[in-house]
Amino acid sequence: MGPIPDSLGSLNQLVFLGLNNNRFTGPIPPSIGNLNNLSWLDLSDNQLSGPIPVSNPTAPGLDNLVTTKHFHLSNNQLSGSIRSQLFNSNMSLIHFIANNNQLSGLIPASIGSVQTLEVIRLDSNWLTGDVPQKLTELKSVNELHLSNNNLNWTYSRSLRNELTLLRGHEQ
Repeated sequence: MGPIPDSLGSLNQLVFLGLNNNRFTGPIPPSIGNLNNLSWLDLSDNQLSGPIPVSNPTAPGLDNLVTTKHFHLSNNQLSGSIRSQLFNSNMSLIHFIANNNQLSGLIPASIGSVQTLEVIRLDSNWLTGDVPQKLTELKSVNELHLSNNNLNWTYSRSLRNELTLLRGHEQ
């Protein structure tokens, strides 16, 4: 129980960080964004809270982890919006898993710039608004979980035809 130590961000050679299924509380330390060699980040099944950190002039964020293939952040108490800055076309991310949190607001269209994504899990959050049309540009996605939010499919007809959607009990 307690926070994830900020000092983890100084382990420059770290490739795998699995802190899942513990009782960590508090925010995700922005210093994790310093782990440039990280391939796998699993912080799921804790009691982490606050926003997903992105870079700003005084601190790094998860958007710096362009070589990381896995962001597993599910089953926490993460809140706030998913900032568009979190995603960019230089990333090699294949899993973005942040289900069962308290994330709110829109799904950022910038998620569509990460062409390597295969699995997106944002189910069981407080997300609202339209599903971004940019998701149709993700040709590698084979799982998209968006159930149990308050999303609109107004602009997403082609998305329905191109991706396997797992909504509610449909599987």
